[in-house]
Formats: sequence, C-alpha cells, structure tokens
Amino acid sequence: MSNIIAMLVFVHLMALVGAGASAVALPVLMQLGKNATPEAKAVIGQVGGQLRNIARASLVLLLMSGPLLFWLKWDFSAPSAAWFGVKMALVLVIIGAIGIGEMNTKRFQQGDAAATRLVLLSRQVIALALIGIVLAAVFAFSGP
Repeated sequence: MSNIIAMLVFVHLMALVGAGASAVALPVLMQLGKNATPEAKAVIGQVGGQLRNIARASLVLLLMSGPLLFWLKWDFSAPSAAWFGVKMALVLVIIGAIGIGEMNTKRFQQGDAAATRLVLLSRQVIALALIGIVLAAVFAFSGP
C-alpha cells in the first residue's frame, strides 16, 4: 500500500507542477500577446492552448489523486481540519476562476478588452490560490 500512496503523491505533485507552471505562464503569454504581430499572436495562441490543456489535465489529476490520498493515507481526517478547510476553499476559488476564464476566452481571443481583463485576472487568481493551497496543505498535513 505504501508504494501506491507514494505513486499517488508523485502524481499529485507533478499535477501541481503542471497546474502551477500553466498558471504562471498563461498571464505572461497574455501580456506578450497584447502588442505582438499577427504571426506572433498565432504562435502565442497555440502555446496558450497547449498550456490550457496541461492545466486542464493537471486539474483532473489533482481532483482524482487528492481524494484518493486523503482516503488512503489519512482516512478522510486531516491532522488540521481548519487548514484543510482553507485548502479546499481555495480549490473552489480555482474552479470558479477557471470557469470565469473559460467563459471569457472566446471573447478574449476576439480582442474584447473587458474579457481580456477577466481572463488575465482569473489566471492571476489561480496562481495566487495555488500558492495558498500549497501553504494550507503544508499546515493541514504536517500534523503534530
């Protein structure tokens, strides 16, 4: 069982890396795309699409591996329930920010300034929430 848990931790951490890297890179790409040539915008759009796919796959892996770890390693009982609650609230923030970003992506791609601000803000919220999730997880699972 310990090997399964170790592999789940590995998958969870790699998914966190994928989600984190995407959350940091997407706003940077968006800023680069603002003044880019049409040819560069096409490339930036392709890279952004690939990063969004990585982020989606990472989120799926996180949402699958997290509950499995919580069950197998901690029997649904975090050493600090309060910090675990903070962590889960931040997961909900990320899901909401992803939804807002996705709802505005098509308008952003068409050059809508308001949608661009919302997509950029959603990506920034995701990046900050990921940092908060890691911090909350450290306190939730480091235990006594």
